[in-house]
Amino acid sequence: MVIIDEQSAVAIDADGGVRWESALLGGTIASIGIGDEYVVAVVYKERATWTYWAVAVWIDRQTGRVVQELPLTPNVADRRRIIFHGGYAWGGAMWVPMDDGNLVRISLDVPGQKHEIMLPSASLTPPVGWPGHGLVAVTEVGLVLVENDGTEARFLAKRPEIRYSDNFIRTPPAIWNDQLALIEGEEIVFVSLLDMRVISRTTIEPIGFLINAPIFSDGFLVFKSSLPVEGYSLNHSGLICIDSQTGEIVWRQRIRNIALENNMALIGGRVVVPEEFVMKNGERATAVTFFDLATGDRFATYVAEELSPRLGRSFICVPPFVLGSNLHLCDRYGNVYRLSDP
Repeated sequence: MVIIDEQSAVAIDADGGVRWESALLGGTIASIGIGDEYVVAVVYKERATWTYWAVAVWIDRQTGRVVQELPLTPNVADRRRIIFHGGYAWGGAMWVPMDDGNLVRISLDVPGQKHEIMLPSASLTPPVGWPGHGLVAVTEVGLVLVENDGTEARFLAKRPEIRYSDNFIRTPPAIWNDQLALIEGEEIVFVSLLDMRVISRTTIEPIGFLINAPIFSDGFLVFKSSLPVEGYSLNHSGLICIDSQTGEIVWRQRIRNIALENNMALIGGRVVVPEEFVMKNGERATAVTFFDLATGDRFATYVAEELSPRLGRSFICVPPFVLGSNLHLCDRYGNVYRLSDP
């Protein structure tokens, strides 16, 4: 498993040890994708005061050695930028939206290979994969389908009318069973990608700030909000589940605020949420809580076993991940943990 902080990629083995670390020559990581042989990182490197250029870096997955670098903005006069702190890995490639409307496809398998395709307008969210069809980009003018090889893009439909249509960067969309879930402002819209019909929509007031990507499976959309279930709390936030067919809230749960630091994962029909809390003796403990996807029932909270010494930095949005038969997670302090039998 390869995880990242702002400036390094770190390979973790099944025992939680560090196999290799690549500092990526002092750049700031914007996104990362993992192929069979290479890890590809998109890195910002300083060009001059307050100006940067984006570089794709291929790293040998076994050794951590940098194999090749390729500028995404090769000309000094090229001022375009990546518009999200993150890309999207799909179909053997990293897909990186630029602010000029270009979508860059970076091969995960062939160092130095990239292709650009111009979209009708700039993307509003990172793109998302549609199994069996291609990649869906949510742009300022509407939904666009991009072929997996990046050679063709075709317009699907205008975006559904949404009350808070301000063209700000939004929560990443999610796709399940030919349905697209869009979260814009306080409104959530489910669209059939086969006929572009709006299946349902709902408004949640207040919804708070949405951080990290949602989970969409079996007709349920689950996401984290900065606001708890009811009332304001500095120590808790909210976990919300929406039925895509009806647009109704199926369940809500309170979670500890620190869970917003990391992505969730869906494992065996359960939503796995990293949490952090302070025990009665004042010591900090890292744990994960399991929620049933359909009902929101809280199965259990497991305190994790610390595996590695603190690496001295904060990992970015690392979801819980499985190595061997064990569940692992990282906290914001750079520690790696394992649950042997959750």
